[in-house]
Amino acid sequence: MSLLVFRIIIFMTGIISIMLGYSYSHELYGTTEAEVEQWGYFVQVLGFIMICLIFNAKWEFFSKLLIYLNMLIQIPPIILWFIFHGSIITDWTYSPFIAHWAFSIPHILIFILCLVLLRHLNKSALIPSQ
Repeated sequence: MSLLVFRIIIFMTGIISIMLGYSYSHELYGTTEAEVEQWGYFVQVLGFIMICLIFNAKWEFFSKLLIYLNMLIQIPPIILWFIFHGSIITDWTYSPFIAHWAFSIPHILIFILCLVLLRHLNKSALIPSQ
């Protein structure tokens, strides 16, 4: 994988993480609990840090840890969107929002992109740097 493709995948993963985190932290899925909002903020920060990896990707261990963390935190939402498919997912007032498994697609995409990045990092001895 070339350096440009590697950076494009990191950028895509970061942008998707930021947008996905924004959707959770600003209640685009209806009224959410505080933990879900905090998860959204965390994913936004993680996405921003991943974008910063494009400019300075010298620390292989930190980069792998960050990508692995971003991959792992996508697993609970993927599972939960499938579990709660077809049901109302709010504990508060009535919400017309009904969960659907398709809302897990961005999480699955981030998971796959992180797997591609980790595979590339494990193949190469060092992260490509400028």
